[in-house]
Amino acid sequence: MRIKYKHPYWVKYSWDLSEHHDNQYVTIFDKEKNYNIYDFQHKEKFIITTNFTIKEKYKIDKICMIYGKPGKNMGLSYNSETNDVAWEFWIKKDNGEDEFKYIHFKDVEKKDVENGVTLSVIRKLNKFILYKNFVEVNELTFEGQLIEDYRSEGLYIGCSSPDCGLKEQRYYGEMDLNHFSICFIILILII
Repeated sequence: MRIKYKHPYWVKYSWDLSEHHDNQYVTIFDKEKNYNIYDFQHKEKFIITTNFTIKEKYKIDKICMIYGKPGKNMGLSYNSETNDVAWEFWIKKDNGEDEFKYIHFKDVEKKDVENGVTLSVIRKLNKFILYKNFVEVNELTFEGQLIEDYRSEGLYIGCSSPDCGLKEQRYYGEMDLNHFSICFIILILII
């Protein structure tokens, strides 16, 4: 799927892929809202996997979000000046203050982004583990909880916040999105 510059895809609805396999755009507003998208990050364990390509000829802001939640942004960012791909998020510290956190995807280079790369973010309680092409490349343990603002926000692919008052912080990007999935990890004990 091509995500055009300044035309992000808003992940909001549940889709019956057997009926809509060729058309992912909402044309009739009879879809069921997907509440899992709004609250996935507060699950204790999840995996987000994406495969994307940003060719050199594509238009992107200096920093663009591959996907993200608006407000105090959370998601996967790409800085075209430093060729840095990172997972960004905010936590609420015990003293009540919000704190920005950032974890770099090691060994992701410009050629990876231009040729296509698969990146995964795994949350295990208070730890994020990053994978490039299914090989672990970094991890970060954090204290506190993810900020509550994320619970009520949708998820965008191709930007972080199209309604942000500061246009330079909307973080738009054109890209080819080849895969995007969110999986919840459920532990079942059988006795």
